[in-house]
Amino acid sequence: MGKYLCLLSMLLALNVNAKQEFAVDGSFLLEHCGKYVSYLDSGDEKEISKNIFSISYCQGFIEATRQVSEQMQIFITDEKLKSCIPSSVRNDQLARVLVKSLRENPDWLHKSAGVNAWASFVNAYPCLD
Repeated sequence: MGKYLCLLSMLLALNVNAKQEFAVDGSFLLEHCGKYVSYLDSGDEKEISKNIFSISYCQGFIEATRQVSEQMQIFITDEKLKSCIPSSVRNDQLARVLVKSLRENPDWLHKSAGVNAWASFVNAYPCLD
């Protein structure tokens, strides 16, 4: 039972209640993870201090989403909803996958951050039998 509560709390942590002043949605992710990817592309160390919140937020979000994805595999029965991210894929690569998906699917930006991340990782890294 404790394992289920832990997983549920991790999933809920990926989303902010819509009644709050802001929502962590696809637009929020695109803004912040976009800054992280820009830093990765430029290599400009000044970007770190200028965008420390965005870079740190995106890194933490990606790691949390990855861990939840790995833990949820045992509970998901529909193979189409599973994501099998290879251990060789780094979190900065996942940030690029996420930003690319958000840019290519602007009609999903209003959806929660967790839904957007999950969908982008399932599409990029489906579980193949």
